[in-house]
Amino acid sequence: MLARQTPHRVVRELYEQLIAYWRAYADRIPQYTSPDDLLLRVTYSAGNAIFAICDAIRHGAAALRGPLVTAAAPPTNASPHTDDPANPQRFLRASNSICADFTSVFAHFNDAAAAWHDTDEDIPASQWSPQQRALNDGIRPAMSAVDDELDRLGRRSGNPVMEDFAVLTAVYGRAYVEALPTYVVADHYLYDVTAQGTSLISTGCKAV
Repeated sequence: MLARQTPHRVVRELYEQLIAYWRAYADRIPQYTSPDDLLLRVTYSAGNAIFAICDAIRHGAAALRGPLVTAAAPPTNASPHTDDPANPQRFLRASNSICADFTSVFAHFNDAAAAWHDTDEDIPASQWSPQQRALNDGIRPAMSAVDDELDRLGRRSGNPVMEDFAVLTAVYGRAYVEALPTYVVADHYLYDVTAQGTSLISTGCKAV
């Protein structure tokens, strides 16, 4: 099931980044400037990703759609986690080579998905109009391409935590793509994991 494809390591990393960026934001308060809000946005994305993972499990989407997804390949860097749990560090303290490519990939996807983003996530596939079904069928190839590219970019990053977040985002994105033909309302939690994972990486790139 999909929950088993979400390693405890990655959930721990999400919690650690929530803490690390929250502390970084708190440290900036005496000299606050508006770009510091990016630090806070990373904490929101990490926290919301955790909530979405839990909701996907609680509402059954992870169990229902997990068997449809091929397990992710092992991480590129199999070295053990070395951060002090009591003092987690931000996963991006300097720009990473994949940040520009990541931004470009999602800018193109958002352009392609503009009409799809206006669809109502509270309508199951069994109640879609022909136009709604066409939009959802049409977006699947673009989503799959983004998921594959995100997986590749993460593994190119040379940053084990960034890679974990990218692969997590891709895995849940693939589950959502497989869910779309028979979409039920609970499946939107799968997309929420993908959306928050994307936000976490993109905002982390901007916050360096």
